[in-house]
Amino acid sequence: MRERGLDDFEVYTKHVDAATRAAWWKAALRSPRFKSTEDAAMYLDASALAEQGVRLWQSAFLPAAERTHGFAALMQSMFEPSYPPAELKRVAVLDLNGTEDETLPPATVDANRSVMERYARKYRVGRVDGYHHYLFTQDSIKVVGTLWLRYIDAGYFD
Repeated sequence: MRERGLDDFEVYTKHVDAATRAAWWKAALRSPRFKSTEDAAMYLDASALAEQGVRLWQSAFLPAAERTHGFAALMQSMFEPSYPPAELKRVAVLDLNGTEDETLPPATVDANRSVMERYARKYRVGRVDGYHHYLFTQDSIKVVGTLWLRYIDAGYFD
């Protein structure tokens, strides 16, 4: 697992001056929310699963009983947990993001919704004008937190 560095941090702070970025970076290094454990799960995507499947198939580690079903069955069993379970149909999803989000821009969030909405009980997207992916200031944290609660209190999302 890699530790996030300043180059990665700068992707999310292009909109601030260098002095502010340096201050935020210094604070982030001591923050319990600093990115270090997210990467392993974040990069466990289709390509990583495929690579691990091939490695398993080529290794002596894979039990013979698993091999009898064939490589395609092994890959399907590895991908199956990635698909939405039937239980998701009972879940309401609220996806909030900023119009300036560098990681999940509005078009990506809309694409996610178009794929996932049919699996959820309710799927709503909220946008905060001018907000970026990460919430570096107390003001931005308060705005987004309050907005979540307003969605819930208004009954728009439950």
